Amino acid sequence: MQLDGLRPLYQNMRAQNLGRVKFPYKLNHLVFDCLFFADTRPFELVMACLGHNFAIFLEVHKGFVIRPFIEPPETFNALCEALFQGKGSGNRFQASAFFAEFNRHIPMLAPSSMWKAQPNR
Repeated sequence: MQLDGLRPLYQNMRAQNLGRVKFPYKLNHLVFDCLFFADTRPFELVMACLGHNFAIFLEVHKGFVIRPFIEPPETFNALCEALFQGKGSGNRFQASAFFAEFNRHIPMLAPSSMWKAQPNR
């Protein structure tokens, strides 16, 4: 799956010489602190769910491609439970739909107060 919403953010980060950015993402009643690391290979995306005890860690490969899976199973179950889409809820959770919705809300501009890129060592 491609997170093409990261492309304009990444371009803006490069223009500001930023290696990492943090931005919020809200889905229903949940708020995530998202960290995008463009100074690693592959890039990394971390989505920490505020008020809950889990975070989603993703590798972002060339072309802003991710595997649309939430692993380990404990993290998947915690997200489903937080979204009230756990077992017995009647609402089937799909990770690909979750990431598609996230992709539509990725900011295009990076805050200029974020981390500067570090030289490769």
